[in-house]
Amino acid sequence: MLEDLLGERIAKMVGDEKSIAELRVRVDRPLLACGVDGKRKVVSSYGAPYVVTQKDVEDVLARATNMSFYSASDEMKRGYVPCKHYRIGVGGEGVLEGGKLMGIKNVAFLVIRVPHQIKGIADKIAADVFKDGKLRNTLIVSPTG
Repeated sequence: MLEDLLGERIAKMVGDEKSIAELRVRVDRPLLACGVDGKRKVVSSYGAPYVVTQKDVEDVLARATNMSFYSASDEMKRGYVPCKHYRIGVGGEGVLEGGKLMGIKNVAFLVIRVPHQIKGIADKIAADVFKDGKLRNTLIVSPTG
């Protein structure tokens, strides 16, 4: 699935997405893969960290929006692009008109969140969330990963 978003070349460098919770794609910075075991720089076929280009960011956005930036402009103003299997945080220059944010240009970084099902993760809190067979009001907050 990541290959559809990143393209074959970068997806191959990233490797198995099962261990990845988040990818940090920042122009002129090493591509970072974050998982439960920490962060790691994605390494190119030459053995050096892969440094993201502006074209890489543009290509990912083009794939994520099915080549229609306009269709995702409202979400981009809120800082993200919804995508079939992922949610992508977006950062760049804000375009202002009369003090109102009209859009985002020169996108410089993306944060791609890779969802995973983790069986048994709620076992420790299940007894607190369910009392007398009823679901209690609950807010669960968790860091990425």
